[in-house]
Amino acid sequence: MTRRAAAVLAITFLAAVGCDPEPPPAVEVKKKEEAKADQFELKPPPRPAKSDPAAAQLLKEALDAHTGGKPDRLDRYKSAAYTRTGMMEAPGSRVPADWTFDLAWPDKFRLRTKLELAKDGGAFTQLDTFALTPAGAWQARAEVQSGQQPAEKRQRMPMDAEFTRTLKTQMNEDAVLFLFPLADPTTVVARGPDEALNGVEVVGLKVWTPALEYALLSFDKKTKLLARVVYSGREMAVSVVKEVVVTENQEFDGVKLPVKLTVKANRQNKGDWQKLTVTPGPIDPKVFDTP
Repeated sequence: MTRRAAAVLAITFLAAVGCDPEPPPAVEVKKKEEAKADQFELKPPPRPAKSDPAAAQLLKEALDAHTGGKPDRLDRYKSAAYTRTGMMEAPGSRVPADWTFDLAWPDKFRLRTKLELAKDGGAFTQLDTFALTPAGAWQARAEVQSGQQPAEKRQRMPMDAEFTRTLKTQMNEDAVLFLFPLADPTTVVARGPDEALNGVEVVGLKVWTPALEYALLSFDKKTKLLARVVYSGREMAVSVVKEVVVTENQEFDGVKLPVKLTVKANRQNKGDWQKLTVTPGPIDPKVFDTP
């Protein structure tokens, strides 16, 4: 794989998990029907002045289920280091992925990716770093022969506007997967469609949060745990419907977090995360300013 192809691969996968404040219109799912990505109601209705009481109660039950009745436990994940491990889709193949993140909500985010690739008849490892800070966004790259130590210094360059937008929405999505925006007092909720998701009954909520401006969330009707996040996003500068399906939540120090995830864009599978490791912060501010 050439360096250009590798860069496109990384950008494509990153774009598969972003969002866009200008969602495309779609049709609302009927109750109890198995959902399809192109049927979700993603054109935001007017934001209510306050939450619907029934929807607010459902959200409270979900947050209690995730935190053992102590939603303030979610505050520790506003600053956290974490790694997701799984597989990402590439043209004609699935590529092992090991992606490490640093999040300092609301304006600092760093993503480090590692790809094992072939070039000129040999194997090499491509290491990319992408970072957002209030001062701007940058990316850096290093290539090393497989099995050798990474270079001490990496080539650093500014990030273009489209990639910056994608990375910013990746940060917002990750924030929702750590649940703390759902406990924010400014979050507003309304009832969404109840339906079946992979044979499991789920209840739906329309949600306006400080992270994803508008999204449809589904919670397992029995366990109250997060089962899906649907929102509008970007992939290679094109608006698409994004869907993150949660197949397993795991407890970390009293908080159940989504661990096994399938990420889709316009119904097409873009990646599967199978493992999560997480260390609450605070994060050293220097990691956002240096490659």
